[in-house]
Amino acid sequence: MILLFVLLFGWFLTAMWFLRRRHQLREKLGPVYFVLVGIVLGGLPLDAVLHFIPGTIWFLDLPQELTLSKRLERYREDPKYKGTWRMRHADFVCERILNPFDPSGHHC
Repeated sequence: MILLFVLLFGWFLTAMWFLRRRHQLREKLGPVYFVLVGIVLGGLPLDAVLHFIPGTIWFLDLPQELTLSKRLERYREDPKYKGTWRMRHADFVCERILNPFDPSGHHC
């Protein structure tokens, strides 16, 4: 499970790096640019696997979304989770792990 998390986090960092520089990369790399697009898109199934298996165990809640990010958004925005341990865990993951690396600064 830790290896899966490391792979997902590595993919996330690659995706955020790619999103910040996509216009420069497309001009400079040509066809290699599309290989990077494949790597970025390849992380989506990895996110889904992490969401459905470890995410279900971690949050003790069956998934209603396709990605972990959407689940974290639900916990943070839905008033019924206000003040719960699920919201605290979602806040931690979003604020400390995901948002700092997102180009917009707001991943979830």
